[in-house]
Amino acid sequence: MSTSFSLFCAGIPKITVPRFTSMVGVLLLALLPVRIYAQPGWTITPSNFAFDMIVLNASLTFDGIRSTDASDQVAVFVGSEVRGVGTLRERGAGTGVYTVSFQAYANASGETLSFKAYDASTDSVRDLCTELLFQGDVTRSGLDLHAVDASNPSACALNWQVVPGHVGDEMVFSGTLSIGGTLSTDPADRVAAFIGPEVRSIGTAGADGDGNQVYAFSLVGGATGQAITFQAHDASEGTTYTINEQITFGEGAHPGIVTLTTDAVLPVELSEFMAVVDGEQAVLRWTTASETNNAGFVVEHRPPTEHMWRAVTFVSGAGTTSDAQAYAHTLANLVAGVHHFRLKQVDYDGQFEYSPEVEATVEVTTPYALAAVYPNPFSDTACFTLAIQKEQQVRIAVYDALGRRVAELHDGYLASGAAHVYDLQGGLWPSGLYTVRVEADRFVTTRQFVVVK
Repeated sequence: MSTSFSLFCAGIPKITVPRFTSMVGVLLLALLPVRIYAQPGWTITPSNFAFDMIVLNASLTFDGIRSTDASDQVAVFVGSEVRGVGTLRERGAGTGVYTVSFQAYANASGETLSFKAYDASTDSVRDLCTELLFQGDVTRSGLDLHAVDASNPSACALNWQVVPGHVGDEMVFSGTLSIGGTLSTDPADRVAAFIGPEVRSIGTAGADGDGNQVYAFSLVGGATGQAITFQAHDASEGTTYTINEQITFGEGAHPGIVTLTTDAVLPVELSEFMAVVDGEQAVLRWTTASETNNAGFVVEHRPPTEHMWRAVTFVSGAGTTSDAQAYAHTLANLVAGVHHFRLKQVDYDGQFEYSPEVEATVEVTTPYALAAVYPNPFSDTACFTLAIQKEQQVRIAVYDALGRRVAELHDGYLASGAAHVYDLQGGLWPSGLYTVRVEADRFVTTRQFVVVK
């Protein structure tokens, strides 16, 4: 049976993750607190993080040659911090196909993951082109990880690769590129031709008799009448566009020169952003008037008792469109007090911009609101929050599995309305099951947590 649970700290909802990969995984990983890998010495402590994203069977390519060296490694980073490591393995004895699988770790969705690879043949570490946004409880498979090519670094902007193995008729043609009404003259600008979702040809830049930049294409294996669409990358802006025009596949040479154009750049124009409170949840709604290369929005939350913003989830955008788009996200189990929210709009190339902040006030609608301990289990520190509807005498203590009191967190009057934060110092206690007991004039309640060392 598949079960799941949600994590909260200071009323901040976390992504729901499978119980096996979180509760059990954290307990097992706590027995191996640090994993150390050979060569670059990359390390990761999985128990420091609440969520993981699994990457399966990614290929690794150095300078156009796919790696088959089991000594090569891949590491995933957030900034300079290692968040996951994997080593190449052969997919089935004797197949000669080598891929890498690993887990990337984080405490919230929306962080940008970058990659590096260790090339054992040259004993060097190489930057990789690929970047991903972390999404908890997600499995990604079949990634193509390419080392940065010093002779063509702009290729990393989109990591286009022609899908191999097609046979049949060939079609050749050429085209010019106009970005926002201006004819491209930059040889670093790139154009790719697609059949369906597959890259089937990347244009080779050259010049016609008048000195205009022209791209030459060769496509193999299309069906007569099949649509060919295009995307273009503006190297100076680091932006990728969908081309307005498309042509149809036909054997031989396409007559004339195809004119490929993009619309003028449209910013992601946020027309509305609001938060509506419904009991202990806040419904965020926002609309955009237009979008350009919009990968999506990271929803960020700052609860009443904290000064730091936390990423809650990632909502996919509409890419490039001049049509209005509507979005919504609900945050549940919020503690009483004033909550602040904002959006981090992220482009496909990793650039981002923050929206204005909005706020929402959550009232205490029950005699008390005691949040779960987060993280749970933990080894060092954790926290929980308590809000009460009416001011009263409150005593908060921690007990071990034998019923012995090991800590007293509060004993006295507690103000109503606002959420109060209490820290738990797991480093002071041995591994085991513990209980937080709250005794007040009008109620008694408990929460349990586990300390692992």
